[in-house]
Order: sequence, then structure tokens, then C-alpha cells
Amino acid sequence: MDLFVGSSLVDIYAKCGLLIDAKRIFEMMVSHKTVSWSSLIAAYTEHGLAEDALDCFRRMEDQRLSRDEVTFVSVVKSCGLLQVREKTFEVCHEIIVRGYDRGRIIANSVVDMYAKCGMIAEAYKVFDKLPHRDVVTWTSVMLGFVQSGEAHNAINLYEKMCEIGLHPSKHTLVTLLKACTQLKNLQIGQEINDCIVQRGLDMDLFVGSSLVDIYAKCGLLIDAKRIFEMMVSHNTVSWSSLIAAYTEHGPAEDALDFFRRMED
Repeated sequence: MDLFVGSSLVDIYAKCGLLIDAKRIFEMMVSHKTVSWSSLIAAYTEHGLAEDALDCFRRMEDQRLSRDEVTFVSVVKSCGLLQVREKTFEVCHEIIVRGYDRGRIIANSVVDMYAKCGMIAEAYKVFDKLPHRDVVTWTSVMLGFVQSGEAHNAINLYEKMCEIGLHPSKHTLVTLLKACTQLKNLQIGQEINDCIVQRGLDMDLFVGSSLVDIYAKCGLLIDAKRIFEMMVSHNTVSWSSLIAAYTEHGPAEDALDFFRRMED
């Protein structure tokens, strides 16, 4: 099969999520180039098949093919999904050697990968050296701090972000709510809540569920229920948070009532 045609077909099938067809065409090709490998790796990563993505990356290494920034962005995400520290260091070393770490997109991916692997010190080192940081970069490090049990550092980082005039995204606000829940800090939680209401995000499923969770874990059942009832739709997080709160803080009948509503 012609190299150009084969690579294009792999790319089309991969972007459409037709991984079996993409792999079938790929394996039929006599030779491959970076774009066909990158398309397959990106598709595997996008669909959560991180092990398959890393396997393709290793095969690229064995064939001594060059890897571009697109390849590394996908591989970095796969390392984060699998939380494989050894491969993480190896991939990041090659990124730095090639000078790709100066690019914003790949730098954000590296910060996110380190954070997801619980390597928050390494994530912050990369973050601290970046000449340009966007909201995604800041939020990735904040989330890394929260996941590492360092919620206070997440709050401090948020304050620094505000000082330079960056506005938090929906994901930033949810990360901060998680930090407030961890710290049981209702004062900052209320400030975040006010910001959410001002921006009209309190009806958002993702944000609303986090608000229900923080109020529920702090025992503020009236506020948790108020937010819950205002939401247009609910997910497992919002239902579970409310049921757990009523089970712990009171009346058990209400917990059972919410459980029945969730089943309906």
C-alpha cells in the first residue's frame, strides 16, 4: 500500500475512533512514517488505551523513527493515565533534549502528567520554569497539589494566579472546591461559590456536583440540598454526596428518600 495513502487512511480512521480499521490499515502498510504512528498513538490515548499507545511508541523507538511534538503530547498523556513513573522520566528527558519542553501545549501536558503521577515536585519545577503559563497550566498544578494532600498549596497558587490577572476556568473552580473540601475551609469555599454564581456556573453539572460535595462534607445539608435541587440534572457524585451527608448528619429517612429518587 502506498505510504501516503496508507498514512492518510490511518489518520482518518483514527480520528473517527475506528481503531480496529486504523490498526488494520496500519499493519497492512509495508513501511510507516511518523504521521501514521502519531495518528495511531493519539487515537489510542484519546480512547483511554494508554498501554497500546505506549506499545506503539516503543515500536517506533525500535525502528529508530523520529518522534515529533504530536507524538510526545499523546505519549505524555498516556504516561499520566497509567501513572508509570519510570517511563515518565524517560519520556520527559527526551522532550527536554529535543527542546520540545519550551512549547506551551507539550509543557502543559508534562505538568499534567507529573501531577497525575503524584510527582508534584517535578510538576512544579516544570511549571516554575515556563516563561508563559495559561489557566490550564496553573490548574494542572493546583489539581496535583490537591491530589497529593497539599490543598493549602493549591489555594496559595490560586491567589498568585489572581494577582497576575488570570481568570479561573470552570475546571480551576472545581479544583479549588476540592481543595476547600479537603481543608474544610468554608470561608474560601464561599468566595469560590460567589465567583461561580456570578459567572452563572452554579447550574453546570460538573460545578454543581462539586458544590454539593463541599457543602455535604462540611455538614451544611440545607445548602447542599439547595444547590442539588437547583441543578437541572444530576450525576453519581451529587447523589452520593447528598446521600452520604444525610446518612452521617441526619435524618436517615431523607438519605433513604434520596436513594429511592436516585434509583427512579
